[in-house]
Amino acid sequence: QMLKKRIVSRLFVLGLALAVCTLGEGQPTARSFQIAFPLGTNLSQVQGDPYSGLRKWGLSTGVEGVALLPKGKKLSLGMLFQQLGAAPGITERKQFEQNYIDMRLSYIEVPVMLLLPINQQAGKSRVDMEMGFSFARQLSSRVVRTTTVSGGSADLIPYMDIVDRQTEFQSFVWNGIGGINYYLHPQLALRLRYHHGLSAFFKPADTDEGLENLRHQYLGISLRYIIL
Repeated sequence: QMLKKRIVSRLFVLGLALAVCTLGEGQPTARSFQIAFPLGTNLSQVQGDPYSGLRKWGLSTGVEGVALLPKGKKLSLGMLFQQLGAAPGITERKQFEQNYIDMRLSYIEVPVMLLLPINQQAGKSRVDMEMGFSFARQLSSRVVRTTTVSGGSADLIPYMDIVDRQTEFQSFVWNGIGGINYYLHPQLALRLRYHHGLSAFFKPADTDEGLENLRHQYLGISLRYIIL
């Protein structure tokens, strides 16, 4: 809990500092820096578990500093709070006779992104493609196991024991990111991002049978308020 409070307080201080940096004296003719505040949701799953589909909803929010480069390009560095995880669908719950795992993990993520304008006209573009990577620090994990008398499919049993292996989850993970920004207004953008885990947050031992490396996959949808 103390770690969470320290990180949240630092996130707030960073956002305040970046906001102050954007307030220059007078009216400058051009800015080389912006600050953005994204707020949205993640649809996530875990690669390596028995379930399919981006079924786990989570919060995504934070602050980003954006350096404006020549020819409309941008370089972004962010600090985001991300809720990720995995959950089975209704069909999968029936398939496994209501024996399943529901997983929720929270991270502080630092994405480094290069934004490239599409169909730029008069030095402006309403659409930016973006690509980059991120590293993330796990804040918490909550894995809930639901079981019935039937016990479910024998194939699922090794994964059901993941609830007892949370201490083996990796503290840091890396992700590859691709996305697109659509500017509804110079100060408001709709962003769609896909994150794919480059590193696993759980690695089974060689003696573990029926378990695989677990990686995050998630689609982030957010609105970004931009201070020009």
